[in-house]
Amino acid sequence: MASFFFSICCLANAAGANIKCWANEDGVRECGNKIPPEYSQGASVKISRGGVIIGEEEAAKSLETIRKEKEASIKAEESRKADQALLKTFSSTEDLILARNRKVEQIDKEIILLESRIMKLEENLQKVKLRIDANEKEAIADNIYLDKNAQLIRDQIKESQQFIKIKEIERNDISLQFAKDIDRFNKLVKPEK
Repeated sequence: MASFFFSICCLANAAGANIKCWANEDGVRECGNKIPPEYSQGASVKISRGGVIIGEEEAAKSLETIRKEKEASIKAEESRKADQALLKTFSSTEDLILARNRKVEQIDKEIILLESRIMKLEENLQKVKLRIDANEKEAIADNIYLDKNAQLIRDQIKESQQFIKIKEIERNDISLQFAKDIDRFNKLVKPEK
């Protein structure tokens, strides 16, 4: 090893310039005045005339590494902005809980209204069915309007039931999001030691 640095010193003194060292494709360290183009993207070391390392160059980053670093930077910035918004919007955990409860209560009220609508639609459907049955007993053949009306009511009931399911999912999503927000808020306000 000592002879290696002695050789480098001699070369440096002879050339009167700094020496650059790099690793070739086999991982063997090579030195010279200039780094060959095929190794210019790899790590290198600059050595003075006296054999002292005066500079180090890291290997160039791959496009994949650059892309991942950019994604991580964007994600960190979005997280930072979300944290700021959380802290500006709420002053305590209790505020978060109250906000969650208000949103959940609003959805519960919407569900109650939809359930009430379904009950009224079912009552209307029963009335239409009774009229259809009465017309059939009296041999009145013109039930097309009533049949269409009954189908329309069934469709409205089905649509309302689907909307209730959507609202229930929304309520669960809100509860989950607020649970995450409460946890994050507590970490921001009371950082772990």
